[in-house]
Amino acid sequence: MEPQIQDYYNELPYGVNVIEKMNEECDCLLKKLDEKDKEIEELIKLFKEYDKRVIQYKKDTELKEILRILNENRKPKKRRFSCF
Repeated sequence: MEPQIQDYYNELPYGVNVIEKMNEECDCLLKKLDEKDKEIEELIKLFKEYDKRVIQYKKDTELKEILRILNENRKPKKRRFSCF
């Protein structure tokens, strides 16, 4: 930024005030970003926990389905009668 006439009379140049305001805005945005990062981490942990449960549930339901199908397809043994 080019120097301005008022910079001669002020303790700090005008550009410094602008930079300070920008730094304040940046700090505020960084705090919000940190909060969002924490929320994302919590959601990732929650997802992993539920994902394990869903995988286990899928395994259990698939096993039950396989057992049901095997049970339905199983042919009953014929009884044999014989003499002596």
